[in-house]
Parts: sequence; C-alpha cells; structure tokens
Amino acid sequence: MSTASGLLTQAVQDLAGAPREGLGEEKDSRWRGRRIVRVGEAWHLGVILLTDTHALATAEVLRAADPGRRGYTAESARARAERRALASAAASAKGMSCTSAGA
Repeated sequence: MSTASGLLTQAVQDLAGAPREGLGEEKDSRWRGRRIVRVGEAWHLGVILLTDTHALATAEVLRAADPGRRGYTAESARARAERRALASAAASAKGMSCTSAGA
C-alpha cells in the first residue's frame, strides 16, 4: 500500500516536465499598499497546488486579468475583481502568468 507522501513524491517526479503556474501571495504594507507577490510555482491539480516540496489546498484561484469597468451585483464580486487586478499587476511586473491561491 502506498503512503500519501509516496504518492505525492511520485506525482512530482511524473510532472517534472509539465508547465507550472505562478503562485502568488497577497501582501499589504504601509509603503507599497496591497499587492500580490510571487512566492513560487506550482502544478494546479484540481483542488491541490503541488510544489516540489509541498501540497497546498486551493482556497481561491484568480487569473490575472484587467477588471474592466462594470457594475457589480455583490461586494464579493468587486473584491474578486480587485484581487484579479492585483494578480494582473504582479504578472505584468514580472512578465509571467500569476495564479493567486490561499492555502
């Protein structure tokens, strides 16, 4: 019988050549304000983000995108659009594709 650790180690080996997505973390500072900072790369496998050393659970996944101008029916939609704009700014600054996810 395989252990969870063994299965994840095997998955990392099997995915070695597959493309990864940028992994970002939301930061807030007095001088730089709210932003998303790249903290690494991960394979996005459904509800799991797999790095070389960790398996993380996704809480919310955002694709970097311009929020555009539109009306919102809910405050949560406005908050998601703001975080997508932060992800877009992070992606533009680093020339990368950035996925922000909470663990």
